[in-house]
Amino acid sequence: MPSTSSGRITKSHKGKFSTPHQKNHRWESFATKISKLNALDPLRKVRRHDLDAEDLESTTSYFRNGLQRWGELNVSKGFNDFKRQALPVSETLAQILHFEEKIFALLEESLAKQDKEALEPVLELLTAFAHDIGTRFEKYYAKSLDLIIAIAGKPQDADVIEWTFAALAFLFKYLSRLVVPNLRPTYDVVAPLLGKARHPPHIARFAAEAMSFLIKKAAAPANRETALIDIASHARDDLRSMVGERQFQLYQDGLMTMFAEAIKGPGQTIHSTGPAVLAALMKTIPETEADLTPNTTWTDLVCGVLTSITHHSNDEDLAPVLDAMQEQVQEALSGSKPVKAWRFVPLIRVLGTAAGVRHGSRVSNWNAMVENLTAMLDSMAQHAPEVTEDKLSLIWKHVIVNAAIVWHQAPIDALIPSIKDFMTALQRERLMRWYIPFCAYFSNLDSTRFRSLFQTYFQRFIVSHWSDGRNEDMLCVFLPRMVQNGSLPYPGGKETCNLPRSWQDQIVSKFERLEASPFPERGAYDKDPQTWRDRCLPKYSALLDLLFSTTVHPSANAKIAELLLRKLRLALKPSSTLASDEVHFSISQGFHAYLRMSKAAGPVDPALNPLLRAALPRFSRSVGFLEAYLTYTEATKSQPPLAERQSSDSSESSAEEDPVVQALIENLSAPSHELRLASLKILQQFDSTPDELQCHTLMLDIAQTAMDLSSLRNVAMHLRKLGQNYSQLSENSWLAKAIPSFMFGMLTIKLSPL
Repeated sequence: MPSTSSGRITKSHKGKFSTPHQKNHRWESFATKISKLNALDPLRKVRRHDLDAEDLESTTSYFRNGLQRWGELNVSKGFNDFKRQALPVSETLAQILHFEEKIFALLEESLAKQDKEALEPVLELLTAFAHDIGTRFEKYYAKSLDLIIAIAGKPQDADVIEWTFAALAFLFKYLSRLVVPNLRPTYDVVAPLLGKARHPPHIARFAAEAMSFLIKKAAAPANRETALIDIASHARDDLRSMVGERQFQLYQDGLMTMFAEAIKGPGQTIHSTGPAVLAALMKTIPETEADLTPNTTWTDLVCGVLTSITHHSNDEDLAPVLDAMQEQVQEALSGSKPVKAWRFVPLIRVLGTAAGVRHGSRVSNWNAMVENLTAMLDSMAQHAPEVTEDKLSLIWKHVIVNAAIVWHQAPIDALIPSIKDFMTALQRERLMRWYIPFCAYFSNLDSTRFRSLFQTYFQRFIVSHWSDGRNEDMLCVFLPRMVQNGSLPYPGGKETCNLPRSWQDQIVSKFERLEASPFPERGAYDKDPQTWRDRCLPKYSALLDLLFSTTVHPSANAKIAELLLRKLRLALKPSSTLASDEVHFSISQGFHAYLRMSKAAGPVDPALNPLLRAALPRFSRSVGFLEAYLTYTEATKSQPPLAERQSSDSSESSAEEDPVVQALIENLSAPSHELRLASLKILQQFDSTPDELQCHTLMLDIAQTAMDLSSLRNVAMHLRKLGQNYSQLSENSWLAKAIPSFMFGMLTIKLSPL
């Protein structure tokens, strides 16, 4: 896990599996060297060649043999000075035991100099000295840690870092029996390297990997109930004391790495003590986090550790760890009635993490996970108190989202037995307000699964609870989206999403109140313009989308269409004042809705055409109005023309003087692509704007072409042809103004080659 610019510990990427190079000496950057190192590798790869297999005499010494070997390999001045003083007092193991204080003083003096040329042999001899004297080294242990950490705490080359943490790992190995029963003093000394003090992220990673060896030893059956819980609690309290400080993030990452490495084994395996480590982390989740609180430092760490080991392992090897996780959940469920009703929130987060990482491919016992999740939700829904407004987002983030993730990733066979209980839990009073958002969120995750699992329950909920609280507002927003993504059936199919008749009647009455209001609104009927724009009009817009996305009784559609038509006629009347927000709503979304609803009721009103054409210059910058007007003209093409319409058309002036045509030509230079395209399509409908030399067709083709590199050549060809035809236009052609305006509009497209 090399360091990154953000100062966090990240996982190193494995290189490609290619043929290894044959060069003995090859330059590598510091980051490359560091990314290949692991503090525990020396423990796994070590082979003792300094003692013969048959040499089992009590006089043999690791320190003496190491000193002789390094005397031949290292000729630096610093090491020669050390060797000259150490050789006379280390000829036998008995002599080493007798002169142990003098030997350690020599080691201390040499390490304090931090001479790079002599560091490797002296660090190895320090671990050999600890190996030789065993428990007698305890009085030198604290000073040895200080010396090693002093070296690691300064900027060093990659080789020095490797030697330093290898020595630290061996020191932990040889003294583990002494250190493990009480890891707190060792942890406090190493904590600055874990990220508590300012160090590079790779130092925090190496320190975490070295400490993970002791965590594994603490998780052994003889120590896990005392030493493991003790060190986990101590690390938790120390981490929580760092909240808000600059080094908090790196320190948290260092602890995540320490516990994750303690759980991991070689390859993709899990260490035999791994389940006990995760269980200890879950047991030490503090009471303050077993509730709705924004500060979840330790729970975040537990989820981070679980994420790391899930990426590391496979479903078979990870199964014991996940079983230990489920045992902790079962233990919490079987406990007495909690004082804090939201105490299951951290456990739900842990389940959601296990199910979400790697798409749940590492989980094998889905039945237990789904059953435990449902049981925790039901318990909280029954016993939880009323939630304050400031904690609503926490329930959504920590409970509802994680529940959706579990149900999204679990196989259908594991879900079917728990569907009814799960729906019952979510529809209880304390969780009911999140039922609609849950269904909307889940439908985005998997619309097919939503239809097969929850559609029936959701439609029943709409019938029974659409008017409760804020349900109506949420349904207005979410129902059209759910229909759009296929989670609910489209209107007109075999299956339909029917609105309750009581809701339909209420919607009709709301539009009747809109029609009865004075127009334009200037404060009458207690209608504040700001409130009207920010709250009322969005609500009417959402209701129109809702009616379009669901199955509604024809009489309701006909009534609303009639009301929208009246409002549209009022909006189209000439006015000397600026158009209000309600006017813009009526001529865009209201107009669109009227056209949609009129398809089922019958033909649209052809008498609107003169009003629409007269109002077009006033609303020419409204894309919604232009698109609705285009739909209207296409719908009235097949209808016989009215006398009024014929006389109006016959009295039309030339295109040059027509304000409608002039307004649409001005739109062609606008930066909005939708505005340019709608204007071109409307101009195509007019008899007074005939095409000439296919210029109008070319502009339409350009506007309808996606502006990307693949279509650039085709667009450029059309633009060149448009320029060639421009010089051949007739003198009074409307295209003489339209083409330059269109070219200016094309300049607003953010495509450099164009």
